[in-house]
Amino acid sequence: MYLELTDAKFKLKKALASVEKYRKRCLRLSKTKHPTDSPQTKARHQSQTSQRQIRKVLLFHNVIMAELKKSSNSLTNPKEKQILSKVISGKIIKKYRLGKYAHQEFGFSQKMMRANRKRPNSLDYHRKQQSNVITNTDDLTVAQFLERDDNSRATTGKRDTKTKKQLKMQKRLLSDSLKNLHLKFKAENPNIKISYSEKTLLGCTSISQRQGNMSL
Repeated sequence: MYLELTDAKFKLKKALASVEKYRKRCLRLSKTKHPTDSPQTKARHQSQTSQRQIRKVLLFHNVIMAELKKSSNSLTNPKEKQILSKVISGKIIKKYRLGKYAHQEFGFSQKMMRANRKRPNSLDYHRKQQSNVITNTDDLTVAQFLERDDNSRATTGKRDTKTKKQLKMQKRLLSDSLKNLHLKFKAENPNIKISYSEKTLLGCTSISQRQGNMSL
């Protein structure tokens, strides 16, 4: 009798431990279920609820869409437009192939929306990097190249000066056309991508194009 009672207590204790284990597991699952549900899973669950709940979800959707479209139509600043377009062109939109729908609803170009997917997820403005923008190191290389005696010569007049960044420098005149010097620079510096532009080439120097038959 004693052994049977002891065995029954042991089985009861074991059963209670199992119940507690599964209770905690169920509690953990209930806490993590909703945050990890995908939009598609949520839509499936919502479609199985009451008509009243479905109408409320649709109303919420339409209100949010109306607010976003109202904000979109009032924007004139490119920075603000880019930030709003990032909200509606993320990876989740792409995953469920809703990019075309977002484009039709808000009017943002698909080119802008594709570009925003490649940018960081933070809602910060990212300035477009132009291909002809060169670095400070490249500026120095260009300046040193153009200020060489085989590429330019210094003027002699007292007033032939140019001030840049509060530094007065004697002007120099190119000894060849800007077009030829651009080709020469590219041949000597193939790793530096620089456009053929007077502003880009001469903007970092005190050099001016030679007057006369000097053509671009």
